[in-house]
Amino acid sequence: MTGLHQSSLNIMNTIGLLELKQKLIAYINNYPTKDSDKVDEKRSYEYDKLNRLINFDIVNNKTNKTESYAYEYDKVGNMISKSNILSDTNNITDYTYNDLNQLVSSETSNLSTGKTTSKKTYSYDENGNNIKEVDSIKNITKEMTYDVDNRLDTYTQTENNKTTTQSNLYNGNGQRIQKSEGDNSINYYYQNGNVLYTTDKDEKKTSHNFVGLEGNTISTMRYNLSGFEYYIYNKDIKGSTSNIVANNGNAKVNYTYSDFGETETRGDTTFYNETAYTGGVYDNISSLYYLNSRYYNPEDGRFITQDTYRGEKDKPETLHLYVYCANNPINYVDPSGHIATNIVGAVIGAVIGAVGGYYLGKWLANKLGLKGNIKSVFIAGVAALSGASIAAIGYFVGPYIAKSWSWLSASLAGLLKGSYKRVGTISKFKINNHINVPKHLWNRVLKNPSNTNVKNLVYKAIKNGKWTLKKSGSVEINYKYKKEIITVTGNVVNKIFKVGNAWVKR
Repeated sequence: MTGLHQSSLNIMNTIGLLELKQKLIAYINNYPTKDSDKVDEKRSYEYDKLNRLINFDIVNNKTNKTESYAYEYDKVGNMISKSNILSDTNNITDYTYNDLNQLVSSETSNLSTGKTTSKKTYSYDENGNNIKEVDSIKNITKEMTYDVDNRLDTYTQTENNKTTTQSNLYNGNGQRIQKSEGDNSINYYYQNGNVLYTTDKDEKKTSHNFVGLEGNTISTMRYNLSGFEYYIYNKDIKGSTSNIVANNGNAKVNYTYSDFGETETRGDTTFYNETAYTGGVYDNISSLYYLNSRYYNPEDGRFITQDTYRGEKDKPETLHLYVYCANNPINYVDPSGHIATNIVGAVIGAVIGAVGGYYLGKWLANKLGLKGNIKSVFIAGVAALSGASIAAIGYFVGPYIAKSWSWLSASLAGLLKGSYKRVGTISKFKINNHINVPKHLWNRVLKNPSNTNVKNLVYKAIKNGKWTLKKSGSVEINYKYKKEIITVTGNVVNKIFKVGNAWVKR
């Protein structure tokens, strides 16, 4: 990748960070290896006064051809038009909405031929969930059902009289724990809110993911009949998977995305992967992204259900219940399905971590006597894994990085404490069954150890306590209160501190 993405970002001092990150990606993840196969392009973005994306141009420096995209919105933030002018096509899509800001129809036309290529109608239930989408031109019908918590239960698609169905199951924390498509099922097992590993319908392990401190999958181990293989995820500045690299240094699959995340896959079609746009889970049947609390439709640039987080009065862009990232998908991501997060902080962390990881990986590779492609993949892996779980790093280098961890942990813990923005919701189940229990001795520091009082003390400890980054990748916080030590454990994911447990030390 020789051409750097250049964007007219509203915050001008972030441009240098973005370019530095792109150079770093190009330097470490040198794929493809042939210059003739690399992307060489310039991207320019334009925004309106509300920071919504309105124009996007791509100039291919090799062919000198330009692709242009344009977006229009109504006063409340609904996208009413999107158009793309390519070398061989010129398409425009118009959208209409009801008074509840629900998308009710869309029509796509090819301006070059004058033909209508898609004509859709949308239906909703009384809770605002999209329950049906019909394309009368393409003869495709999509039907969705939901559980009592408005989570997608089943998705059924009928195209030319052929029907496919996906069903989903969730746990008490709202996480999807199973996805079934026909006779195949995937079971998901989580650690601190992230998918740690998966199994098939017979409970045989199919994958084990290695997750970074920001909750993004950075590498994976896949199980097969002959054993297992390792793969590394190369990602862009938004955490989207650009390609997945095998041990031989070659990519298994490559991904390209539209501004709002429409996904195109190239490469080995038999290689199964779900982690794609901004690190979200891509469901191939529906082309929807599972973003933890909700499902996102990148084709329409909207969620298919309303947001349970109702926004903030002083931030009007957060009040829309369906829009994705306030119509600014270039500078923001929404991994929770609730709150758009600016990517600048992620860029800073990625640059710091990857730069340090690259030099650490190079030194360790030399120590281990690695050569050729294995050495290149190893260095890239350590760069990606910097600041990640020591268990994941251990697969690459064993004891060498363990020695380096103590040197890195104090600085990384300080960066984490400075980067987190808020504490995630502590569920009633967690407070009753894990935190506010007799063995945790809250009566030593609280006259009335109610759930509310315990939560408030936990929040205080997180804000004022001493942070330590553990070898597992989690955080331990110790806070002195009334001559006692309060200990809190958890993880920082997308600038949100997710509490794992808390207690009074004996």
